[in-house]
Formats: sequence, structure tokens, C-alpha cells
Amino acid sequence: MREIISFFTFVSTPWFTPEIKELSSQKKEFYIRYLRNKTPENWNSYKNERNRVNATIRAIIEDYWERFTKGMERDMYGSQRRIWGMLRRNKQEIKDTVQTNKITIDQWETYFKNLYRETEQIEQPIIDTEDDNNIELTIEMIEDNFKSLKNRKSPGPNEITNEMLKYGGPNLQKEILAFFQNIISKQKIPAEWKNSTTIPIFKKGQKTVPENYRGITLLDSTLKAFTKTILQEISKTIQIRDEQQGFRKTARLLTQYSLLTNR
Repeated sequence: MREIISFFTFVSTPWFTPEIKELSSQKKEFYIRYLRNKTPENWNSYKNERNRVNATIRAIIEDYWERFTKGMERDMYGSQRRIWGMLRRNKQEIKDTVQTNKITIDQWETYFKNLYRETEQIEQPIIDTEDDNNIELTIEMIEDNFKSLKNRKSPGPNEITNEMLKYGGPNLQKEILAFFQNIISKQKIPAEWKNSTTIPIFKKGQKTVPENYRGITLLDSTLKAFTKTILQEISKTIQIRDEQQGFRKTARLLTQYSLLTNR
């Protein structure tokens, strides 16, 4: 399933810094000088100053939006509040917008397919799956898992949010428990879990080039809850190798260093 969310990027007054105000004043002075004495020299001086100021302002605006989009990547919902705050503060018409839908969905698909394509063949280890379906889930495990879910996170294609799972109550928890147990017993995941929504976030450069965007993939919230629950269970019996100290809760860099130097 292909789904790319395109959106408008709104430029409002936050980027209008004292530096931009000063640059605009300088450009205005050169223009007034030309109006008072319309010589070719004054016109060329004004053109050079205008080009310099406009290029500097564009660079400042690009830097502002690059920092802003990085904030969006960290907290999609929080950024929505900031966007609406800017819209409320700016009652006038917003003239500067950027439409990412100038890039076609086929271009997005080709870009992300190439980006995530495996470039080398990795030999998968042979795993004994005879007892893999013996994981016993409980309602307490589901409840604890849902309590740890973070609010205001963007949902996947089915629009199920963390808040729905977190505050759905005991009846929902029982249904989810039965759902997860059915997946384990049949060893088959729902087809819907294979779908995701990719949101392109602009980094820097030309806005009509897909390579200048980073993709954020939104997965099904129930899929993430399921994998987290299973991971907690298998972590009780599977020992992480010494080379992966970074994935152990109590391990530190000093632990890894000690293991490497004492071999």
C-alpha cells in the first residue's frame, strides 16, 4: 500500500529577526540613494546590495525551517500546536508557502524504495521454532504495556492512537489480549500491519528534490504494542551477546571496554 503525506509549510513572522530588519533597512537606504540620484552607478550599487540582502534573508529563513522541521520530527503532535499558534498570531494572509506535492507519488516511491533497499545478502541464522509459540501473555502484561505508551504520538494508517489503547479500559485490554494470543497461536500477523505511512520531512537544499527529505515511517500502534510485549517476554530467556552491551539496561561503556581489554 502506497501512502505519502504531503503538506504545506507555512512561513510566518518567527524568522523575522533583528538581523533581517537591519538588512532590509540597508537595502532601503541604497534604493533611496538611487531615487535621489538615478545614475547607473547608484543603480548597480542598489542591485548588488539587493541581491546580497535577499540571499542572506533566504539563508536565514532556510535555517529557521530546517530547525523547525527537525523539531517536527521529534514531536509531530507538538509541532501541530506550534503551527496553529503561528496561524493564530498571524491574522494577515500568509504569502510564502511550499507545496511538497510538486514531487509525484511515483517519485517518492522510487526514492524510498531505493533508500531502504538491502544492498548485501545477509545469511540468516537457523532458529529452532519448535517452542516459539509457548509465550503466555496475561492481562497484567497488556495493562502495564499500555500504561507506558506515550501520548500525542502520530498513529499509523488505521488511525489507532496510543491514547485509544492506553485509556480504552479493561474490556479493550481483554480484546487486545485475545487478539495477541491468536497471533501467537496461529503464527501469522494481520495483513494490515504490513502497511505504513511515510511522511517526508524537508532537510535542506532544493525542495523539489526527494533526496533532500528524510522519511518518518508511522506504524500501526497495536503492532508496536505487540512487538514490545513479545520483546519483554523473550528478553527474559534470551541472553544478549557481549558485543551488544548497548542493548543491556545495566551495561555501560566501561563494561564494554572491560570485556574487550580482558579477552
